[in-house]
Amino acid sequence: MLMEHTPFRNFKTKIMNFLSKEQLAFYKENGYLHIPDFYSSSDIQRIREATNNCAAVEGIRVIYEEDGETIRSIMSYHDKNDTLEEYTNDLKVLNVDSDLIPYDVYVSLSKINIKKGNEKGKKWDIHRGYTYWNLLDGMPNQDMISVFVYLTDQTVENGAVFGLPKSHKNISVDTIKEESMISGGREQDTAANLSIQIKEKYVNQFDEDFETKYFTGK
Repeated sequence: MLMEHTPFRNFKTKIMNFLSKEQLAFYKENGYLHIPDFYSSSDIQRIREATNNCAAVEGIRVIYEEDGETIRSIMSYHDKNDTLEEYTNDLKVLNVDSDLIPYDVYVSLSKINIKKGNEKGKKWDIHRGYTYWNLLDGMPNQDMISVFVYLTDQTVENGAVFGLPKSHKNISVDTIKEESMISGGREQDTAANLSIQIKEKYVNQFDEDFETKYFTGK
């Protein structure tokens, strides 16, 4: 769906079916699935508190906005904080993953996106996640899932992520190579300067072919 590779040390094994047939069918058709109230407010508060000092932990990569001071993303935290590792390994998440991907799964990337509610918090350009994982990381196929956990209320006004449902269909490596242009290395992936851009003609075509879905929620 339009929207660094550090393998986790433990593979995880499915323990039960979590999603309904209707949810599985919706995901297959639209390329996303929203599960409200997946975590309690106390769970979210624990995660939020654990993220507060992540940027100072050795081995965690911090990406800044263009001013060089405002934190944009904190990456590769999942094995460097006990609380965040606990939720990364949560069996509830595993059950969802394993319903959607019929293999043992592992963590490829962990990231906390922090978006400032002022002019310092810039947008991400429209992109496909798999484009980066394939072209820059060498990930050979698309048997992957992005799991988003809302740490604050997500609204259109405060810059919620949006996607284009059904834009995941019939996508191959040749497709992403054709629609993309590489403008630099991953180290420059900041607010307005993604290393891989989708060519303007394809972005314009997306506007005609797909509806925009804002991923809003508590």
